[in-house]
Amino acid sequence: MGIEELENEIIQNAENDASAIIKQAEQEAVKLQKEYNEEAENKRKKHDEALKMEAEQISKIALSRAQTEANKHLFDRKKEILNEVFEKASVKLRNMNEKEKKKLYHDAFKKVSRDIDINIIYCNTKDASLFSQKTKTDNNISFGFIVENKEGTKQQDFTLSTILEEVRPKLMHKLADKLF
Repeated sequence: MGIEELENEIIQNAENDASAIIKQAEQEAVKLQKEYNEEAENKRKKHDEALKMEAEQISKIALSRAQTEANKHLFDRKKEILNEVFEKASVKLRNMNEKEKKKLYHDAFKKVSRDIDINIIYCNTKDASLFSQKTKTDNNISFGFIVENKEGTKQQDFTLSTILEEVRPKLMHKLADKLF
């Protein structure tokens, strides 16, 4: 075997080795590309899943806020309705005819006279004629009356504003149950 043949054999072996290395490198590159693609797909799926979960969470928060706001508006509207009912009742009482008012005042007066020795009655000018006892007019009283004992130490307030203030919480609850 001569030098030329040896050279050719070495070149051939080198080419074969290079070919094998290139083929192996190509296979390794394909394998790595496949692994990278799978990893990228997994990351994309996880990212999509995370975005979906975040979107669902944001949606739940927005829905909760909307529900809370709707409940607040509903509560406010119910309160307005109840206030309207009380205002209509107040107007109806103020516009009572003399006969009805006299009976209402008389019943209230009988009840309070059991608890207090009445000396003076405070009422508005228009209602003073409904009482047979001593009255003092107080035009700050639109409806009802206030009674006071001789000593001025005891008073009972039967004015519309006081009565409504006292019964409002109980009536609000009852009205709310009936209306809503």
